[in-house]
Amino acid sequence: MSIFGFSTEPTSGDFLPIIKYDARAGRIFRVDRMSDGSREPVDITPIFAAVFDMENIETGWMNFSGAAPDFKLVKMGEVLPVRPSLNHKNGIRLLCKLHPQCAGADKPIREFSTSAKAALQGLERLYLTYQQQKPGNGKLPIVALQGATPVKTGSGDKSSTNYVPVFTIVGWANRPSDLVYVPRGSSGPSQDALPLTQPAPQQQPAPQQQYQRPNGNSSGPPATGSTRVQAPVQQALQASLEDPDAWGSTGAPQAQPQTQAPAPASLANDFG
Repeated sequence: MSIFGFSTEPTSGDFLPIIKYDARAGRIFRVDRMSDGSREPVDITPIFAAVFDMENIETGWMNFSGAAPDFKLVKMGEVLPVRPSLNHKNGIRLLCKLHPQCAGADKPIREFSTSAKAALQGLERLYLTYQQQKPGNGKLPIVALQGATPVKTGSGDKSSTNYVPVFTIVGWANRPSDLVYVPRGSSGPSQDALPLTQPAPQQQPAPQQQYQRPNGNSSGPPATGSTRVQAPVQQALQASLEDPDAWGSTGAPQAQPQTQAPAPASLANDFG
């Protein structure tokens, strides 16, 4: 207890651990908080699978340029809040629960927030697919990362390539008991407000050519450096999901469209 009448010691419970997508490499990481307060990114691209809370997406403004991230967000579908500053960019935030194979020893409930255009394009396609396929029983999608699409911008010395993630729904699960949405629309320092911004109408994104490996296989994300990525998450999960009661859920997976490989029979049961 401090002289102020409350504890000034930092507590890990004040912050949700996060996952982040690196659009420059087409890879996804969980970020673990270490005992000394530092954060360690762990590449989970080949084995990524998580239940996404697509019913409680928050949209608005994000600023990652300061000492701490600053969010000004509302529930998706509401009028966007006032833009706090020119440093704030449009972005979204959602909660997810990682599968035990990629969750590590840290908490499986993660926050996923991004203002990167490439990541937002992939999430938009995922959301549109979710809206078309979601069942009427309240189940949430089990999402895997099954590739990335290169998008080149600029020319000459100013050209760059980012990778749009190919998020795929591989199953459906009952809402995990610990995946609880609590509105946290705003956080971070106050800023001088800019004019009100209205939400843009949703549009079907134009199809793009998926990333092609040299051998013609387009199912995996790009490699970084000299290390080529492993097989898609679907194959990596099949070898590990042998315990149908790993997370104690009684929900059963639903059949998937024939255009994608079916999820392992026990996948939905793993999320509690």
